[in-house]
Amino acid sequence: MSREVIPVVRQIETGERLPTEQLPAATAYLEVIWMEALGRARETDAQRGHLEALELDHRPLVARARRYHAAVRTLRGAVARRVAQLIAAPAPMLPEVLPPGWQADVHDLIS
Repeated sequence: MSREVIPVVRQIETGERLPTEQLPAATAYLEVIWMEALGRARETDAQRGHLEALELDHRPLVARARRYHAAVRTLRGAVARRVAQLIAAPAPMLPEVLPPGWQADVHDLIS
């Protein structure tokens, strides 16, 4: 997320090195990489669930994993709000790349 989504979000928000005529393409690209990030986020959440289900004797590792996951979810929530604003902003020629219910996916991942 931090290597792909955040730089594109910043570029769209600031218009840095982004001609106006390229805004629709940049927004479409953001939608695609965001959907990929949501898929990876679901995988991460599932793996954390598996870790929690294990009876591990190594409690410090589990505690660190919980803290790391909490930090990732906080970052994910902040990025999700920014992405949602950019995707919802009116822009011509936005392709329909988001599946039905994508708003619910975002809500589930940040709540």
